[in-house]
Amino acid sequence: MNCSDSFIDIHNHCPNEILPGIVTVQSYNVDELFEIPKETFYTIGIHPWHADIADGIELLASKITEFNPIAIGECGFDKLRGPDAATQERTFVQQVFLSEKLQLPIILHSVKSLDRILAIRIKAECRMPWVLHGFRGNFTTAQMLAKHGIAVSFGRAVITTPQLAEVVVQMPSGTFFLETDDANIPINDMYNYVAELKNMPVDTLKTDICKLFSKLLLRDISDI
Repeated sequence: MNCSDSFIDIHNHCPNEILPGIVTVQSYNVDELFEIPKETFYTIGIHPWHADIADGIELLASKITEFNPIAIGECGFDKLRGPDAATQERTFVQQVFLSEKLQLPIILHSVKSLDRILAIRIKAECRMPWVLHGFRGNFTTAQMLAKHGIAVSFGRAVITTPQLAEVVVQMPSGTFFLETDDANIPINDMYNYVAELKNMPVDTLKTDICKLFSKLLLRDISDI
């Protein structure tokens, strides 16, 4: 995919007008998608807050077949919200197996649960890439996740949290994504902010993220 001129928003919950130069990956929970989205790229999953949805995994498999998303998610664990831990784990593991079966990457949601997510990935010997959205950890954690095939994505917190901005400065360009999630902020503003932090041209940042997007989410190595 030739997306080097685009601002890629890897994870978004706020459908907006499709604008030239912006590539949005819209995130849908399995029970809210009923027609082909207007976005070119989108993901479908069972959010941990809704892990107890009836027949969720069967519904997800059906909608993946119908709508052909580029990834499963967001899915994962949330220790502060949602059904009990056992229900969240069962639903997440089912999505992990579906991801491997259908050769689809995963967009992760994790609140105080990285240890469990990593343990499941290692035990299941997963081969598909995962992307942890809304990363708020330190550089050491980001390196550890990358070692196990999990990339990270930074949201609005990179602008509002100085410690997280320092993590982005340490991250090599081309090893992370940017996202708006549910924040009312233009994705290009985030690119401009991060490019300034890293003292690099914004066009270079766009190209590097495009390459990572093509490689991990589109499984296209021709641009790498």
